[in-house]
Amino acid sequence: MAAKRSNPDKPWETTKLWKLLHDRIAGRTMDSEIAKETAAFLSQHLPAAHIILSKGGSLPNYTLHDDGHALRVAIRMGEIISTAAAKKLSSCEIALLLLAAWLHDIGMIPVVAKLNEYKAYLEHADAPVSEDEKLQFRKFL
Repeated sequence: MAAKRSNPDKPWETTKLWKLLHDRIAGRTMDSEIAKETAAFLSQHLPAAHIILSKGGSLPNYTLHDDGHALRVAIRMGEIISTAAAKKLSSCEIALLLLAAWLHDIGMIPVVAKLNEYKAYLEHADAPVSEDEKLQFRKFL
């Protein structure tokens, strides 16, 4: 039987956490129905986070906060959770760990062009920033 190839658009499916969740769907634990619903939820929502992270970059002086970073965090989580502890995790707890891996730095993904426009606006007040954006930016400051 050929090994299942990982889907580059769904890298979380390669993690120990995802595999734990799918072991439960297979009926190896008591919460297989919850695991199935949880996996469906993750399958619906993690792709959006993955797309956002894959399009982003990082600000100068920060480490890269992209989709690869999220995957590495999820992999490390799987490495540091002991087998005994993993067996005690509920399907919802596994989902929270995967969501934390993909969402913990989502605010670090700037739209660099927009940040440059705001910077130019602050420095020169002649950037191509709409009046609504200026108002929102002023409220933010």
